[in-house]
Amino acid sequence: MRNIAKVSVLVAAVVVTFGAYRHVRAQEAAKPTMMNITGKRRAPVGLSGKHVLIESAFSQGLSGVALTGGTYTELDKEIKFNCKNKAGCTLAAEMNAEVGANFSALNKWAVCLQVDDKNLDTPLCPYQNYMQTDGSYTSGSFVQQASVAPGTHRVQTYLWADTTGAKAGIYDIVYRLYTP
Repeated sequence: MRNIAKVSVLVAAVVVTFGAYRHVRAQEAAKPTMMNITGKRRAPVGLSGKHVLIESAFSQGLSGVALTGGTYTELDKEIKFNCKNKAGCTLAAEMNAEVGANFSALNKWAVCLQVDDKNLDTPLCPYQNYMQTDGSYTSGSFVQQASVAPGTHRVQTYLWADTTGAKAGIYDIVYRLYTP
């Protein structure tokens, strides 16, 4: 009988110790961790510091345009802004777009801003992801900005697809003109 009592106490101690250990490990796993980012990163040129909003324009719709692989396809109509500030202005765009009706494997896509018919590199427009291959639609968004000289400037959003066959869907874009 004494042996059973000793074994029972030993088993209970092991269970309590193991349970406490598991509880502590679960608490540690729940804590957020910080990613260690190293290396030099280039800050985007454009919206740094305070700026004053001068003008904004909205572009929304259901495109349905077929995307041509390996090239930029217009998503919306060109919009013009006039920078009257002698020191220049900042043009910014918040671009939200949907693509789909794709049946090609490994077809990546991107949403990009062009100012005066030039792609921006502040920052470069990244791939959003691979499109679904079942014909369904997926959405993505990106924000870009550019410093521009005084004068009239044209802005327009474009989509990129690696291969032909997909279509643009719903889009919602906000263009803004700022002065420093």
